[in-house]
Amino acid sequence: MKHHGALRLTLLAVLVIAALSVPVHVLEVRGVKEDRALVVRRVVPGDAFSLGFIHSVEKTPVRDFYSIDASYRMVQRETVFSSCNTGLPVALAGREKLLREGNHFRVTGMERVFPEILLWVDEPYDNTLIFDDDGVVRLASPGAGARLLRVVVKRMTAAGLMREKIAAGVNGLR
Repeated sequence: MKHHGALRLTLLAVLVIAALSVPVHVLEVRGVKEDRALVVRRVVPGDAFSLGFIHSVEKTPVRDFYSIDASYRMVQRETVFSSCNTGLPVALAGREKLLREGNHFRVTGMERVFPEILLWVDEPYDNTLIFDDDGVVRLASPGAGARLLRVVVKRMTAAGLMREKIAAGVNGLR
């Protein structure tokens, strides 16, 4: 009977190691200077998220909407803003349309692929990350000042994902 218990334990260990070796894709938000992941979340094609901020010139809210495509790329699908002045979208490309909806504008039909997104974040600009099925993640730390963040989708093992989530803390546990 000792051999059956040892065999079961060995089989369980092999299964755990195999499961932790499975490749997954994650959306990672990492501080460039400190090289520390702030958010790590597993993603699959069709997942959607948005990045929000207060426009630095207009001082109005802007929200950009993205999805993960079949090749695990971040694709900007639309943007919503309340002012059509300095630094905000006015030139359209391809099938993009500018719609006026109540007190804001919406650019739809976007198919802009981003291999990475670099964001300067700071508390006054209320930088946020929102997944459709989850809460709001505030990207600027109170009192930390401006810092550069990199948003990417990358491939790693399930074990790597677990390690990064632990290192990222609360924001990574999504």
